[in-house]
Amino acid sequence: MSKNIKSTAITSAGYIYQNRQGLKVMCDWLDAPTRYKSVKFECDNENEGPQGLDDIVIERSDGLVDLQQVKFTLFSCCL
Repeated sequence: MSKNIKSTAITSAGYIYQNRQGLKVMCDWLDAPTRYKSVKFECDNENEGPQGLDDIVIERSDGLVDLQQVKFTLFSCCL
């Protein structure tokens, strides 16, 4: 890892990226309110959906569930 990049900054950037992905889902839902029944973030309660694997859990109106796992990777290129 580069000496110029703090590991806490990388973690923060990952959460910001995940939040932006969730915001996109919420905007889609506002655009079409009947599209989804519910949207859950960091769903860890087994009574509320899958546990610990998926960052965004979307229950669609047709009863199907979309599970999104959001990944953020920082890489550097050396010239």
